[in-house]
Amino acid sequence: MSEQNVSLQKPVSSAALRMRLLRERRADGLRCIKFLIYDNQIDALVAQQLLPQDKRNDPEEIAKGLYAIIDRVLPPPL
Repeated sequence: MSEQNVSLQKPVSSAALRMRLLRERRADGLRCIKFLIYDNQIDALVAQQLLPQDKRNDPEEIAKGLYAIIDRVLPPPL
């Protein structure tokens, strides 16, 4: 039988991974936030064609619509 290489590295915990990603985002000037949005605001995203009607319950698609508004209103990142 041949010997297998055994890694002695300890696996990275999910908490350590989250913290590393947080620090990387902060170093890039990014912040991760969570906020509430009203149904009528989602309706407005659909009305402005920033969110497809069939995606109105998809959080990622709602975020894309909000990003479009942010890009229109706020200056671009440095």
